[in-house]
Amino acid sequence: MTKKEQSALDGQCMFQNDVKEATVEWSFPKFLVDSSVDVVSEDCIGSVIALGDFPVSFNGQEFTMQDSAWFYDLSDLEAGLVPYEGQDANYYCVVQWWEGDEKVVFVECEYDPNMEA
Repeated sequence: MTKKEQSALDGQCMFQNDVKEATVEWSFPKFLVDSSVDVVSEDCIGSVIALGDFPVSFNGQEFTMQDSAWFYDLSDLEAGLVPYEGQDANYYCVVQWWEGDEKVVFVECEYDPNMEA
């Protein structure tokens, strides 16, 4: 498969685990995808990493890279996580967990110079 070709998923990716309470530093189970996907993670932690800027449905809500609140540049590690304001990024992720009774859905994107075409 060339870099311009994408795979396709016909169906739904589903997270089923016993973990609900977590923090952003937690190691989340994840799907790495290179095309649009429908992900379900209703009552547990989970994340999807979209290797490009295409829509991802996560528990019925559609996300794109433009929904990212945060940005991380792997070529400038000292900068840390900063607000996303349209910076160039290669991929984004949608993460879900609970802190106490509050459900958290976190969307951030990253730039990795090693992923350049």
